[in-house]
Amino acid sequence: PTADYPPVMVILYCWDKYTGFGVAEDTRTLNTFKTILREGPVVDVHFVLIMRDKGEVTSTIYPLFKHKICALCSEAISLRIMDNTSGNKLPNQGSFAIYKRGNEVTKFKIYQHTFSRKLADKELKI
Repeated sequence: PTADYPPVMVILYCWDKYTGFGVAEDTRTLNTFKTILREGPVVDVHFVLIMRDKGEVTSTIYPLFKHKICALCSEAISLRIMDNTSGNKLPNQGSFAIYKRGNEVTKFKIYQHTFSRKLADKELKI
């Protein structure tokens, strides 16, 4: 990383439904992605994987993420993502989540704000 360039954050939304990644897994695609996940932080490229439903991504991906956040989910999904059942023990209101870094687990309240103006988004489609 250098001070000349800001860090790059790549947000992968619903990739658990992407063919070759979460559906009909393709070993070549997954191995390439794992290499990028491992080596990206060295050059200040970081990934955020957001899944909404079942967490159907192969379990070999999860250990490559050093930081994990899990909201209310089933016990099976919590075990798969967080290596514990903490995501299944949250209040049913949907306003709490679990943050895990290494072996440290912290419960936090999700801040909810009503925006008074429309947010602009910048999206790069490849």
